[in-house]
Amino acid sequence: MGIMRDLAEAIIHEHTFRPLTGDVVTIGRQTVYLTPRKATDLVADHGIAIDPDIRVDIDKSTLNRNSTDELISDVGFLRLLGVQQAKAMDHSDYEGAEIIHNLSTPIPDRLVGCADVIIDGSTLDNVFDPVRVLTNYARCSDRADV
Repeated sequence: MGIMRDLAEAIIHEHTFRPLTGDVVTIGRQTVYLTPRKATDLVADHGIAIDPDIRVDIDKSTLNRNSTDELISDVGFLRLLGVQQAKAMDHSDYEGAEIIHNLSTPIPDRLVGCADVIIDGSTLDNVFDPVRVLTNYARCSDRADV
């Protein structure tokens, strides 16, 4: 799973149209295939002002990625867009996910409404029940206060 340049650009473009705010949940820890410099340049190219105090973390948690470059972390990439709260959901804590849940099973009540935005870099092609996964995504973003 990962966020290649095209998906990163789509996320940035969406952010310029409708800012990503609130709780962002990535499905799995996402490798962002951009160096910190390329990520900041891409964000700036879209006219987004970057807070000079932003900490741009290097990805040290995703494993078996297809790059030897020092890449920006998924949380660091989202911070460039002003996202304050980003967590990963995965079926295990293998790469440091903060939310542990197998999306092939119904989400528990404690996860209902846990996300304002969900970013999935490529999960549906790896599950047996994509309808269940999409239903879970809808429940994760179901906010009673909206």
